[in-house]
Amino acid sequence: MAIFDKLNEMAKNIGDKTSDVIEITKLSGKVSSERSAAAEELKKIGEHYYQLFASGGEVAPEVLELCRSAKAHFDAANEAQTEIEKIKAGEETPAAEAAPAAPAALKCPSCGAANAAGTKFCQNCGMKLDAN
Repeated sequence: MAIFDKLNEMAKNIGDKTSDVIEITKLSGKVSSERSAAAEELKKIGEHYYQLFASGGEVAPEVLELCRSAKAHFDAANEAQTEIEKIKAGEETPAAEAAPAAPAALKCPSCGAANAAGTKFCQNCGMKLDAN
């Protein structure tokens, strides 16, 4: 009888562990699903602040640099897309036109960082730049 008791106990342990694995799998799926939903909500928050920035609205200083960086990436992507369209259309771009001379950089009076011409605030420290 002792062997049957041990087998019964082992079967019970296996059943308990199987139930635990099933429950953990369900909960892991829920964790993944909830984190994905939270990431989507955070993405919407970011898009909201970027749209506010793009429309000329005032955004918090903590967000401003991120918005500027995102805009620079969008601008670079748009320039590359324009080049793709020119190539597809069969337009030839002279070498000088393909790599235009960079406009004179504005030096930040506060931190000394170089900023693109037309920039109103330093990309490094946020100081207002004088375009003179």
